[in-house]
Formats: sequence, structure tokens, C-alpha cells
Amino acid sequence: METHGLASFRVIAIVALCACGCGNPVAPSKIAGYWSGRDGSAHFAAVQIRFEQQGSGIGGTACRLDGQSLSFTGVPVYVDGSRVTFTAFPGQDIEHVFVGRFTSDGETLNGAWTHSSEQIVMTRGGDLCANAH
Repeated sequence: METHGLASFRVIAIVALCACGCGNPVAPSKIAGYWSGRDGSAHFAAVQIRFEQQGSGIGGTACRLDGQSLSFTGVPVYVDGSRVTFTAFPGQDIEHVFVGRFTSDGETLNGAWTHSSEQIVMTRGGDLCANAH
């Protein structure tokens, strides 16, 4: 029969291991800010994500600029470990899902739309969508 103290120790040990090993391998502080990259499927288009610290994790919002016009803005971005996802135009016939991963050094976010093989390579960059309409 296990004693109460030993059972408590095991629970604390499991929680501590998950807190250290189950999170994002890249520190949220290194990710926070604007990231952008050319949307390879369109000549003058770019995708931008603004990552923000959210408690002990990170999340954000995405926009897409095509020339001087916004295709979408304010789309929620989800970060799970090094994986980044968001869905533009949710529930519509033309739903676009972005799936990407941070490189191990946290310097690049490589991704693509699920409907396309064109890669989008994102790096830290300015606020591209701020002056669009």
C-alpha cells in the first residue's frame, strides 16, 4: 500500500516534468513580436503574425496583406510547442488553414497553407498590416 506522502511526491514530480518538457521549446519572450513572410502562392502577398505572451504560453493574431489590401486580419493564432496554426475564413467555402513550425533556434517559422505546397518562411519583421485597408 502506498503512503500519502509518496503519492503526493509522484504527482508533484509528474507536474514538474510536464511543466519543463511539455511546453514550447522556444521561449515565449524570443517569439513575441511581429513575424512576416511572403505568401508564395501570390506575387505581392505577405502573411504576418503578431505573437504575444499569454500567461506562461504564447498566442497571437494573423493578417494577410495583398498589395495594399487586407485579405484578412485579427485571426487567432495558436501555438502548441513549436507548432503554429490558424484558420483564415473559418466556416466559409474557402477555409485556409496555416500550419507551421519554429526552427529549433527560434529564428524562423516555416509553414504552408494546407491546400498548397508553397512554403511560407516567416522571420521577425515590422508591422506590415498596420497601414493597409
